[in-house]
Amino acid sequence: MSWQSQTLGEILERHARERPKAEALVTPKRRITYEELNLRARSAAATLHTLGLRRGDHVGILMGNDEKWLGLFYGAALIGAVTVPVNTRFKTAEIDFCLKQADCKALFYVPRFLNIDFDAMVRETGFGKAFDITRALPEWSIGDVTVSPQDTLTCCAMRGPPAHASASRPRIVTSTAVPFSMSRALRSRR
Repeated sequence: MSWQSQTLGEILERHARERPKAEALVTPKRRITYEELNLRARSAAATLHTLGLRRGDHVGILMGNDEKWLGLFYGAALIGAVTVPVNTRFKTAEIDFCLKQADCKALFYVPRFLNIDFDAMVRETGFGKAFDITRALPEWSIGDVTVSPQDTLTCCAMRGPPAHASASRPRIVTSTAVPFSMSRALRSRR
């Protein structure tokens, strides 16, 4: 049996085509099928593309792990953008550092999560391309986009080792969608 590299978007689209009514995500409030997740991802991809985001651009996501987060994650994968999950426990200075260190071109966030006022924190950072996802965002078409399984998929800011990382200066770790090349794919950036 040979394994063929696929992008995350290709995997989602295959599941949506082959098992559209199967559950892709179950939360305490919702059940999302692969077909619904694929539609959310394509909508998010169109929004990201309309906002000028392209393959290789880093896109921050600051919200709890729910269907909106997952739609943005897959949407970014569909256009080849790199997802930067921003830790919801970060303080304002850490959010600012993460966005700058990861070279984010945009940030998508919810105004409040777990009684934390992300809206105020994001405004305090002065980050220019921050989008509150509870407000209307533009949506058009993504056009022709080429994505490779070797493209960087995520870029995460983490506290802890190595010794250079601290609460105010988290380290940045990136990975690709290719699971069998993890030793090559994971690399730290300070």
